[in-house]
Amino acid sequence: MLPQVDWANSKNIPVIVMNPNHRETAGTRIPQFTSMDKHCNFIWRHYVEPAGFGNLLVIAHSAGGGCVTSLMREFGKSFTSKVKHLAYTDSRVSAPGNVTVAEKKRNVKFLANHAVHYRASQEPLGTKLYQADCLEVSAGHFKHEYTTGTAWPMIK
Repeated sequence: MLPQVDWANSKNIPVIVMNPNHRETAGTRIPQFTSMDKHCNFIWRHYVEPAGFGNLLVIAHSAGGGCVTSLMREFGKSFTSKVKHLAYTDSRVSAPGNVTVAEKKRNVKFLANHAVHYRASQEPLGTKLYQADCLEVSAGHFKHEYTTGTAWPMIK
């Protein structure tokens, strides 16, 4: 994520990096969490929402896709109205279940219109693979851990 943070800083764009894989937060105001979803929901509730940000770009790598699903479920229209672009990189993509029919329709429409999933693939970057919940394209690399970096030129 460091190149992405550097890019945002060079354009004076605020950045929040959630790191739900590392939930130990001793010495900070952020409590320790038992799940990735709880970590991300806390950060969204206590930092993103109060800041009043809109027009957000969210990048969700790997298990981060599950965190996005949790954010959509927990914050609903507040989440989908703030996020303008959602880039999944070799991640799980799904609209949340256990919501009303209207919320499910809104989330499905949101993913179709605002999200792109950059999947690990040997195809050249941006090659359309198929349309599922959102457009699925090649990240330009076949290794999972490289997908964010190689897809970055198309994400920004």
